[in-house]
Amino acid sequence: MAGRHRHSLRLARHLGGSEAHCNLSSCTSTHAVLTLVAGIGLIAWEYMQQSSVSLVFDYHDIAATIFGLAVAWLLFVLLTPRASARAA
Repeated sequence: MAGRHRHSLRLARHLGGSEAHCNLSSCTSTHAVLTLVAGIGLIAWEYMQQSSVSLVFDYHDIAATIFGLAVAWLLFVLLTPRASARAA
């Protein structure tokens, strides 16, 4: 576990932050923004395929994208460690 903590500190410093900036709130908001950007990009790409002769527009791809984003968010919420009441 100590190695994992050391790695996250190293990553935080590499990204220009410190341990104080690596909290649940900032990780959650970052994940939400990245999920939203990915979803918009994938759905926009699907709609852009309507103007192509060789690409195929498919509503099932949009549904699969939305389902995949929901699964990713659910896994993030379930697997992200939280501080317990004793640790706070």
